[in-house]
Amino acid sequence: MMTYNQVLRQAYKKARDDFDALAFKRFLVELCQEQGIDLYLNMDEVMDEALQNVFNQGVIQLLEDMPLAHVLGYEWFYGRKFKVNSDVLIPRPETEELVVHVLDRIEMHFEEPYTLDVADVACGSGIIGCTLKAEMPSLQVTCSDISEAALIVAKENASILNLDITFKSGDMLEPLFDQTWDVIVCNPPYIEESEDLERSVKDYEPHLALFGGVDGLCLVRRFLDQLPQVCKARTLVAFEMGHQQRTSITREILERFPSVNVECELDLNGKERMLFFVIEKP
Repeated sequence: MMTYNQVLRQAYKKARDDFDALAFKRFLVELCQEQGIDLYLNMDEVMDEALQNVFNQGVIQLLEDMPLAHVLGYEWFYGRKFKVNSDVLIPRPETEELVVHVLDRIEMHFEEPYTLDVADVACGSGIIGCTLKAEMPSLQVTCSDISEAALIVAKENASILNLDITFKSGDMLEPLFDQTWDVIVCNPPYIEESEDLERSVKDYEPHLALFGGVDGLCLVRRFLDQLPQVCKARTLVAFEMGHQQRTSITREILERFPSVNVECELDLNGKERMLFFVIEKP
C-alpha cells in the first residue's frame, strides 16, 4: 500500500516535460475534498485503494490532455460547483469577472428591488445566468443557446442549485424576440477560425462555442444586428471578448448605436476582456 505522498510522486514521474504536473495535485485535492479528507493532513497516511484507482485512472486521462474539469465532471465558478462536459465550455476566471461587473452595473443603472428581465445569451453550461440569479434572486433570468446538448447541462446546473430559470433554444437573440430585456449578457464564440489552440481546448471543448468565423466577430455582428428588437427603454448589454478585439467590436457597436458609451474592463491579467454599454431609447 502507498501513501498519498507516494502516489502523487509516482504520478509526477509520468509527466512529460511540457505537462503541468500540478494538475495531478489539484485533481487529488478535489478527490479528497469529495470524501471529506484533508489531503495536507494525510500526506503520509496510506491511501485507500479504491481512491488510488480513481486517481490513477484520472492521471491517464490528464496525460492525454483531457482537461481536469472533464476528468472531474465539474468546475468551480463563483464559489459554486457546475457540471461540465464536452458539450459546453469550461468556465474561465475571466467570466467570473464579467459577472462581478454585471452585478455592479445593475446596481448602478437600475433601482431596487431589481426585478429585471435578464438574458444570458449563448449560455453554455449556464454559469452566467445561474450565478446572476443566485447572487441576485429577484432577477428574472432566461438562458438561451443554439446547442440542445448545452441546454441540457445548463438546466441540470440550475436544478442542482435550485434556481428558477427559463431556458430557450435558438441562435443568438432569436429565441428572445418574444419580449424585451433589461439586461443582456453574452459570452459569444469569438475565436478566429485560423487560431491555433491548445490540444486540451481543441480536442475536448465544443467548436460551436469557440469559433466566431474568419475574424471571430461573425456572431457578435449577428447579435448586434438583432439587439434593437429586444431592448427596453434602458438596456444594459455586456460582452466577453478576445483580448485583442476591443477596437473592432467597439467599432461594430458604434456603427449601430452611435450614441452609446462603450466601457471596457480589464481582467486580472490586465487584458481587455469585457465591454459594457447601455442603450437608452428616446
